[in-house]
Amino acid sequence: MKAIGSIFIILILILAGVFWFVNRELIAFPEISLETANTDEIKAPDKDFDGWSFAVVGDLEGPTTITDKLLDQISQENIEFLVQLGDVVDANADVAKKQSNMEAMQEALEQLPVPVYHVPGNNDLIYDENLEIRTAALYQEVINPELYSTIEHNNARIFLLDNSYRRYGFPDEELTWLKQELATNSSPYTFLFFHRPIGVPGEDIFGDDETPFSREQNTKFRELLSGYSVNLILNGHLHTTLQYTLDQAPVIITGGGGGIPQAIFGGEDSAFYHYYLVHVPSDGYTPIDTQLVPLN
Repeated sequence: MKAIGSIFIILILILAGVFWFVNRELIAFPEISLETANTDEIKAPDKDFDGWSFAVVGDLEGPTTITDKLLDQISQENIEFLVQLGDVVDANADVAKKQSNMEAMQEALEQLPVPVYHVPGNNDLIYDENLEIRTAALYQEVINPELYSTIEHNNARIFLLDNSYRRYGFPDEELTWLKQELATNSSPYTFLFFHRPIGVPGEDIFGDDETPFSREQNTKFRELLSGYSVNLILNGHLHTTLQYTLDQAPVIITGGGGGIPQAIFGGEDSAFYHYYLVHVPSDGYTPIDTQLVPLN
């Protein structure tokens, strides 16, 4: 009996250690917690806020009634643009169905009263039997011909990146381009957007969605970022919401756009349809504010 009791205590300690390890990098962003994420306690910025805002949504995986409702809700926000974080369609459709769904989603997104910027997701890729790899050819034809790009908007620099294909992650040519663009970036605020998050707390234990090659590319990416200031990284891929730091850069995972919510990390309190608003001060030095917005 003593041996059984000792084993039980050891198992409890191991579970406690795993829980601590997974959550040790999670950080609280401004006045938002997962426990209150789908209640009326989420507040907009003060009415005297001097700045501008944009919206971010991930994993729409439409067209569905959920995406219709979500995009309608976003259209009523006081924003200057929307960033779509990839997986605009789901993974299960064949190529013909995926194309029709992608065209329908592009048409719906174009109805919004503000510009929409995109990054590709893994579901947006199609398998090329001749090349024996997945490609973004359909995404480039329907959604956006550019896989990565940068935009200057007011006092911010927007970097739209591509790590959608887990076989390769961030290609070398993209990292070379990113380094050059960051070196010439003088905007007060810098935002990075790409689909698949990296460095998620707990991936050392539970695994990641990477290959040996893409892990090497992720290391290059992190080394590259270490020399620059990044105000916020925004990712999708996981159908939940999660906040942590990647080295010194704050990260928000927001994958609540339409794919079936996943009760991962945050439990049931993070498994709901949502998007984020990011409020950017005009002064160029006040910290940004983020607002988690559930689907009504």
